[in-house]
Amino acid sequence: MRLQPLPVPTRVYGGEGIVSYSHRHAARNHSPPGEIETGLRERGIRVRKAHSAAERVDVWRQLGNLHTSAFTAPTKIDGDPVTDRRLCLQCTQGNPAIGRLPRVGLVCLRHKRWLASSPQIDLCAFVAALTAERHFRNHLAARGVLFDSFAMELARACANPVFVGVEEIERRRQQSDIETVDALIYPEQIKFARMVTSPTFLEYVTNPAHLADDRRARITREVTKILPAWDDSESWRVTERIWDVARRLTQLRRESLLWGAPARDAYYNLLRFIGLPDFVIGDDWDDYGTTPSTCRRTHHAVAGNGSSP
Repeated sequence: MRLQPLPVPTRVYGGEGIVSYSHRHAARNHSPPGEIETGLRERGIRVRKAHSAAERVDVWRQLGNLHTSAFTAPTKIDGDPVTDRRLCLQCTQGNPAIGRLPRVGLVCLRHKRWLASSPQIDLCAFVAALTAERHFRNHLAARGVLFDSFAMELARACANPVFVGVEEIERRRQQSDIETVDALIYPEQIKFARMVTSPTFLEYVTNPAHLADDRRARITREVTKILPAWDDSESWRVTERIWDVARRLTQLRRESLLWGAPARDAYYNLLRFIGLPDFVIGDDWDDYGTTPSTCRRTHHAVAGNGSSP
């Protein structure tokens, strides 16, 4: 049975999820979404309570008279979950909305807004952040890297304002009148994310056949390109952080040679950029093997400020 749309129409925003839309659409029609769904069930219409259930999605598409492409943003890309987050308030005309935007980093380029703060701030005076967002979309999102993926979190740790340099951060703050530090270090974050996902870089620094001194020297050279040794910058700390990750990834590559598959590890997803098999992405891991020599499940915390990853 085809449902009639609710009387007051509600626009769905790009990437908006069903939870966000159903609450907004119901509110515009002066009813809680739960009451609307209860009424439909009393009429014999199947509406499952799970937010992402196909029947529920279809019901709200009909109630909003929406296209079938609504609520179809992917939930996972290359094994990483696509996280719901606040949408740009200028894109939504000031209406709070939540959704999944897998090809967007931390900036709305259309309105030049920093999305990862409340309130969202204007970046017009800090062009470097807008350029960084374009690089994210063209070089990282295009390869399945998400704004909150391990690669981006590692890059954020490497772009710590202490490592960039307090004087440099203050210079940017004075020039842009922006107080949000995460926005001010976004250019370095994107550069580090591109570095740690570069196939040529990863292939070299995680290759067990290369000497440790040579791999470490390669990391030092690449880090210095992003954080030159100016005044109070501490690029050597970034080298140490990435070297710790590289050693862990090198061990995973050794295990892949011994056991036929990389160990399941918090760092595993970086190895897909050099073509190593990833059994987690396709949910094939449990079918691969169950003996200790072929199926190892280890977990490590994401790199945090002030500690090695």
